[in-house]
Formats: sequence, structure tokens, C-alpha cells
Amino acid sequence: MRRVAVLASIVLLLVIGLLGPGRGSGLRAQEPAPPAASHPLVGSWEVGLVVEGQGSVQLTNLITFGGDGTLLAASGGQLPGVPAVFGTGLVLTEGHGAWQATGERTAAASYRFLTLDQSGGISSTNTASMTVELDPSGDAFVGSFALELISPDGNPMGSGRGTLRATRIGVQPMASPAASPAASPAASPMVATPAA
Repeated sequence: MRRVAVLASIVLLLVIGLLGPGRGSGLRAQEPAPPAASHPLVGSWEVGLVVEGQGSVQLTNLITFGGDGTLLAASGGQLPGVPAVFGTGLVLTEGHGAWQATGERTAAASYRFLTLDQSGGISSTNTASMTVELDPSGDAFVGSFALELISPDGNPMGSGRGTLRATRIGVQPMASPAASPAASPAASPMVATPAA
């Protein structure tokens, strides 16, 4: 009987050791939220990018920085002529990437997007990296970026640098229709089904 009790104690200790604190369902302490979740960069932004050496050509992106450190970026579609960086007649895809806080109002991010030629083939895989600093209001940021373009066969095709300026996309009040017809039968006639 004593051997059974000792054996049961050993098995119980092994089970506790295997499940230990934080390993069993419901036994974990609540994990803290990732630092990105409360950073003022979290949200959606309209970002204007100016590529060095390209005059006043500005590219506009919409970028969302998620509270989990993910990043989604969308561009205007077809590129304007920025031949020194991308070429001409090319289309950009959406970008996917990650970001991390580097300070209370600063962050670094990188994302990838594709450049497609006129037939839809991949012209290059591009990586954009940026550093940003939010203003005290948290509704605007400025920063710098670098681009690297890689051909489909893995060779460097070019690079670019520039500056960016962004404003937060906030909730806008819903606009009223400009000229709504009055709610009367004369103003909005209904189509009737002919009587048989």
C-alpha cells in the first residue's frame, strides 16, 4: 500500500511539473498587452511621400498601423512617372508588414509590396522602411523612408529615399444628402403593378 502511495505521489509531481504554472488551460496569468497596442501611432493614416531627386512628385498611401504590430498599406494604384525609382506604366499592390514603437511618439516600420508591369507580371518586390515621429497632438507625423527594389530573379534593381508627412484618418460625420426630394407621393412616385 505504501508503494502505491509513493508511486501516486511521483506521478502527481510529474503531472504538476509538466503542466506547471502557465501551461494548463486557465492556469495562466493574464499576459500584458503588446506595447504597440497603446502607442499613439495605432490607427489609419493618409501618408504623402516625396522621393528625393524627383521634384515635387508626391505619392499618396493609406497606411494602417495595427495594435498588434502589423501594418497594411495601399497606394493609388498606377504610379505617376518616377522613372529613376520605379520606371513608368507600373502598378503597385497593397503592402504588408510590421512596425514597432521606438519611443513614446516614435516608431520604425517596414513593409513589402509588389510592382506589376502592364501585363500583370511582377516587375519587382519592394521593401519600404520608415522611421516616424508623431506630433504632440497624435494626429500627424513626419518621417523619412527608404525603398529597395529587387527583381524577380533576386537582383537589386534600385533604391530611393525620401520624406513623408501624414495625417490621421478620423471618423467623419455622415453627410446629409444635398437635395433630397420631400417625402410625398408626388415627389417620389411609386411604380404600380397594372391591375388585371
